[in-house]
Amino acid sequence: MVKPSKIIKSRRKNISLMIDKQGDLIIKAPTFVTNRELYDLVERKQDWVLKKQREVLEQVKARQFSLVEGAKLMFQGEDVTIHIGDFPKIRIKEGQLYLPSNPKTERMERALCDWMKQQAAYLIEESLSHYSDVIGVEYEEYKLSNARTRWGTCNSNHILRFSWRLVMCPQDILDYVVVHELCHIGCMNHSKAFWERVGRALPDYKQRRKWLRTHQAIMDFM
Repeated sequence: MVKPSKIIKSRRKNISLMIDKQGDLIIKAPTFVTNRELYDLVERKQDWVLKKQREVLEQVKARQFSLVEGAKLMFQGEDVTIHIGDFPKIRIKEGQLYLPSNPKTERMERALCDWMKQQAAYLIEESLSHYSDVIGVEYEEYKLSNARTRWGTCNSNHILRFSWRLVMCPQDILDYVVVHELCHIGCMNHSKAFWERVGRALPDYKQRRKWLRTHQAIMDFM
């Protein structure tokens, strides 16, 4: 049986089982629940725990990116194969990404990262232009961020920030993040009215949001 790595008891009302980024089982429970009861629960939930641990470990493996010939990279939701060689510039064609070689790997990584940020800026600007008209709002400005925990943010001054790693997501997912933040203009919460606003622009937003949750590991890239 899988054993919990940590049991945290507090004045909460419910029991929560979670798998952390290392694949360890963490239990949060009310103080009145005994450890024996918690172990019995884990035994009953064994299949779920093992499934979630496999998913987390697969995500950890996906985050272990090495910039070498033949490496795979996600770009707009599709896996592309990296080729390193005497190319004049970075370009992508038919699932292949051609990267100019450099004796120092860190310089190639920086060049690739800068190129991805440029592509992200273009795609985000296109999406902002379209959906700001659809929703009927105006934003002050937008900025790219290096965020690893939040895809996008909107502050009270209507300044939007988006993680450049959105370039790795399919276009419809990037559009969802853009719509989400635009809908915060004039509605700085996640109330029912806010989600109705999102739904009018993107009726299938729940499926798009689910994709982001499933592919959260993308945010650890580079």
